[in-house]
Amino acid sequence: GHLLVLGLDYDKNLKRDASLEDTIKEAKDNNGITIADHPFYFEGMGNYLKERDNLHLLENIDAIEIFNGEAAFGLPFGPLPNDANKKAFEFYKMIEDIYPDVGALASSDGHSMYELGSSWTTIFEADITNFVPSLKQSIKETNLYNYRKDKCSYFGAVDHIAKLLLFKAARKLGLEQKFE
Repeated sequence: GHLLVLGLDYDKNLKRDASLEDTIKEAKDNNGITIADHPFYFEGMGNYLKERDNLHLLENIDAIEIFNGEAAFGLPFGPLPNDANKKAFEFYKMIEDIYPDVGALASSDGHSMYELGSSWTTIFEADITNFVPSLKQSIKETNLYNYRKDKCSYFGAVDHIAKLLLFKAARKLGLEQKFE
């Protein structure tokens, strides 16, 4: 699933195609902030995290995205469920007492100009002199009750999906370099 990692050093890149467990460990070893992006939407990790044997992974997740502007666009079938944000919200409510250090965020994927400013969560001001640790603390202190804007980004979602389909078709035709 998609895992957003914030706060890595400028020249640090995580290994591609590693397992979720290894990616979380590598992110934490490099002082990264980990956020489960759109956990019940396309390529989300929500169902994986919900499995009894995987709940312990939440000990190393800093936040769950409980609302994603793009995930508001769904279909009644396939990889784009129309209730992805509702499921993320309910999952957070289910785990918030068991994992009180996991924050709850609303955001957008930011793949297009349509999304910018559409969905966000107010966090406490981060200390610029100790930025990553204070940002991590601010994210952990967010919850369902923080001020946030949950606006659907239908145009952004359609734009992103169209680009994903175009890129997948280009990859099959050996033309992916033209679209990177």
